Amino acid sequence: MEVTKRPFDLEDRVIVDPGLQRAQDRGVVYIVKEILQVNVAIEPEGGGRRQRINPAYLLPAPERSSDAAGATVIPFEPLLWQGTVVRADRAPAGVKIPADRLFVVMGDKDGGVAYKLAYLGGDDKGRYWPKVPRSWLSVVPVESINC
Repeated sequence: MEVTKRPFDLEDRVIVDPGLQRAQDRGVVYIVKEILQVNVAIEPEGGGRRQRINPAYLLPAPERSSDAAGATVIPFEPLLWQGTVVRADRAPAGVKIPADRLFVVMGDKDGGVAYKLAYLGGDDKGRYWPKVPRSWLSVVPVESINC
């Protein structure tokens, strides 16, 4: 039996993935307090209400800033325009979005933090994904698509 490494250990500093954050999660750093069977229990760094969340939706917190402002730096991801062809190949394990399929961007959510996707070429059931974080997507060059 293969032993998999846990993504986070007790007392690790984490943030919620910016593409999945609720308004009250923005800028909040959490501490991992308990590792459960599927989820982890996290608590805001300054104290507050404990939450249970799937570790696939967490990222390591940025290092504490040494400047006076204490700003948190989030890596820049360029905006995607409607009609851009993408793959969700950077989605965490366990997320039910196929990494091998091509998608087309139908629109953005939250100012480009998340996107509304549909299968390239459509789907017989009209399915789409309403809020896929930008951090999970990679752009597919048009030249590499075989018709």
